[in-house]
Amino acid sequence: FIVMLSACLNYTNLSVARALTRIKEVGIRKVTGASRVQVFLQFITEAVVVSLLSLILAVGLLFLLRNAFTGMWVNQFLQISLKQNVYLYILFLLFSIGIGFLAGLLPSLYISAFSPLAMMRNLSGFKMFRRLTLRKVLLVVQFTVSLIFIISTVVLYQQTKLVMNFDYGFSRSNIININLYKPENYQRFVQAAAQNKDIQSVSACSFLPATGTQMAMQVFKSDNLKDALQVSYIDVDASFIKTFDLKLLAGSNLPLLPDTVSERFVIVNEKFVEQFKYGTSAAAVGQRLKIDSSVVEIAGVVKDFQFLDVTRKIEPLLLRNRPRTFGFVNVKVNETSAQSVLTFLAATWKKVNPNSKFEYQFFDEQLLFTQAMLSDVAKILGTLSLLAVLISCLGLLGMATYTAERRAKEVSIRKIIGSDTTQILVLLTKGFVLLLVIASFIAVPLSYILNNLWLQFFATRVSISPLTLIVSVLIMFLISMLTVLSQSWRAAFANPLKHLRNE
Repeated sequence: FIVMLSACLNYTNLSVARALTRIKEVGIRKVTGASRVQVFLQFITEAVVVSLLSLILAVGLLFLLRNAFTGMWVNQFLQISLKQNVYLYILFLLFSIGIGFLAGLLPSLYISAFSPLAMMRNLSGFKMFRRLTLRKVLLVVQFTVSLIFIISTVVLYQQTKLVMNFDYGFSRSNIININLYKPENYQRFVQAAAQNKDIQSVSACSFLPATGTQMAMQVFKSDNLKDALQVSYIDVDASFIKTFDLKLLAGSNLPLLPDTVSERFVIVNEKFVEQFKYGTSAAAVGQRLKIDSSVVEIAGVVKDFQFLDVTRKIEPLLLRNRPRTFGFVNVKVNETSAQSVLTFLAATWKKVNPNSKFEYQFFDEQLLFTQAMLSDVAKILGTLSLLAVLISCLGLLGMATYTAERRAKEVSIRKIIGSDTTQILVLLTKGFVLLLVIASFIAVPLSYILNNLWLQFFATRVSISPLTLIVSVLIMFLISMLTVLSQSWRAAFANPLKHLRNE
């Protein structure tokens, strides 16, 4: 909405700025019999035609870039067909006509309202050109929004990079996760898979850590059944710690052959030890807990790892051993032999589970998929930032064009009486520099506040450094001044006689 509103305002600014060269044309049209309605329709039609031509270009670009849209994470939930969706194209058409009408309405109304005599004589009575306060305010708003977009994009990119390189506290490379449909065949599959020399370890778990799934329950100390804590848990086997390279700080691993009737042992993390106030990891080993209707013993303590998604803080965790709940087999392989191991695993799976489909994913790819939404948001915001900056520069171009043309005679006189090019450029650009400074003073604190708000959703987050803010402002200044100087330079080097020959 902000980008489209900026585009409409800029079309208005550009139309008004360029209307200076067409005022005599409109005056002659009125003198020769054109009514105000006809002049209005002429300008509004031009705006709609420009918008429709833009629609043709936009649809063409959309087909060229459609893979960028369909490849986004959100596309798994929202499937849109561009080829046979007539309703969608009708909406495109109506939207385009509406945008053209909205953008062309103001200049059409004002230009068509003035008398032919005022148009043919001078611009002194042209109200739109008498007061530029509103246009300056709109330009400051546009640049404020653009700068907020730029700063937000930089911060989001930094946060995305941090998440992509996040240290989960466990190994995620060279692990193949296989969907487990028949837990009763789990042991047979593990025994068969372990025979391959390129497989380092095989384990199983109820769900994969850090992929967004969470299971929790109430846990009591066996000697205090009044106070309970809500604790997350994952069901794992004895090889889980080895497969994921978890660090055992105290105690021992889960038993290789668990009791199939009831649980006897669990492993906890450091956060669990802290929350239950056991003091040290060693002191926690051997303590008894009541979970569900069973009393279990803490066999060991592992170092904290990120079992929740990266936006969450690490919480207390239990590693339980209940084979009936296993949903995944985790196979850690040698890096150089992943493809050959996959072929072996598929054949082994077919023998053990002939009626189930062999479905697998590499763990590092699964983790990247859970982060894809953040990556998509960064791409979308980056694209919007580029559009916002370009559109703001078009608005600046409109004002710079108008200023250069409105002050053309003044510049010509100044040049004749001795002003050099530098003085002319300073004269024509200092007003825009002031607008950019005002926009920067508004945008920087707003950006800092807004970005800190969404960063609070991440347990691990980047800080917004002064360098990020300064660089973003400098980028905005550089682009803006190049836009202004493109018009100021042309005015400064124009032949003075061109604008004074009729005086």
